[in-house]
Amino acid sequence: MVATANHWILTHNTTLPAITLPAWLGNMGPITDPHAPWRYTLMSGLIPALPLLLVRPFLPESPAWQESARPAHSGAQALASCSLPTCDARR
Repeated sequence: MVATANHWILTHNTTLPAITLPAWLGNMGPITDPHAPWRYTLMSGLIPALPLLLVRPFLPESPAWQESARPAHSGAQALASCSLPTCDARR
C-alpha cells in the first residue's frame, strides 16, 4: 500500500500542497524542497498509524503473552508442589 502511495506521490508531488515546518520549529532551518516526495510518502504511513496509537491501549493481550507475563512461582511454592515425601518447603 505504501509503494502504491509512493508511486502516486512521485507522479503528482508538484500538485500537492507544500509541507512546511510550523513557526515554532523555524529555528531548525529552512526547507529547501517543500514538495519532496519522501515527505508525502512518510505522511502516507503516519496517517493510518495515528488511530492505531489511540486504540492500542484498549486492545487485550494475547493469551500466549499473558501466560508468559505471569509471575514465576517462588522457590517455596515450587518445593511445596513436589510430590516426593522428602520434599518439605517449610524447612
